[in-house]
Amino acid sequence: MPTALGLMLLGLVWVMTYYISSGAYPIPNVDAINIVVGFAFIMVGFIMMTRWK
Repeated sequence: MPTALGLMLLGLVWVMTYYISSGAYPIPNVDAINIVVGFAFIMVGFIMMTRWK
């Protein structure tokens, strides 16, 4: 479970960093792909939560 929460938190921080920096971070010059990467981390975290026992 800590890994799932960590991934979801990482995704949230990734998207927040993208918006706060106006696209300069975390990966410059790829625009909306940063949002996709952030949400991918969040989705993997949710998938891991469904398999947690």
